[in-house]
Amino acid sequence: MMDKEEASKGKIPTPLNITEAIENEVLNEKMARILKNDLLLHEAVIKNEAESVAKVLKEDVDVDSRNNYGRAPIHWAASRGNTEIIEMLIQAKCDIEAKDKYGMRPLHMAAWYGHQDAVKVLINAGANVSAINKKQYTLLMCGARGNNVNVVQYLAEAVESLNGDAMDYTGATALHHAAVAGHPGVISAICNIPRIELNATDKGSLWRVGDWRHHGPKCF
Repeated sequence: MMDKEEASKGKIPTPLNITEAIENEVLNEKMARILKNDLLLHEAVIKNEAESVAKVLKEDVDVDSRNNYGRAPIHWAASRGNTEIIEMLIQAKCDIEAKDKYGMRPLHMAAWYGHQDAVKVLINAGANVSAINKKQYTLLMCGARGNNVNVVQYLAEAVESLNGDAMDYTGATALHHAAVAGHPGVISAICNIPRIELNATDKGSLWRVGDWRHHGPKCF
């Protein structure tokens, strides 16, 4: 018979060791199940499969799990403009302020890809309209760069705290981004924002928005 010293060194199984081993095995199985469900959730959201999303959310799953770009399921839902799935994820207590490796939040993604309804849902859920990404792009800039007139118009009309003159890391404003890209509809929409600065210059003072008048006659 083994003595207590040998048992304490783990040379023979004891009730404590057995219990610990079982708990570890159960934990490992649970983690494996969660990781599998995390993958299934990402795939379902990417494919816009609302029924599959609802099914996975009933299982053990990390609703804020990230891929190698740091994106969570709510990022994919926002980039695809699927408000049904966005609302499911919000009800599942996802982090609507989750940031990917570029500092992009779900609200940024929705604006970038021109999904006005998704933008509305996220804002109504409390998403931060003043958040910026790693390049200091604002929500308005995200909408402007994608030539998303509907999103820019909505933000100009609905978001009282919207700062149309905010600058990115180069000193460019949303109006600069729209002018450089040659988006006259977006330029006109931004110009409807009260007290917008039409003669803003970038950090190097190399050019003004007014220098691009041919892109936005309604504005200038």
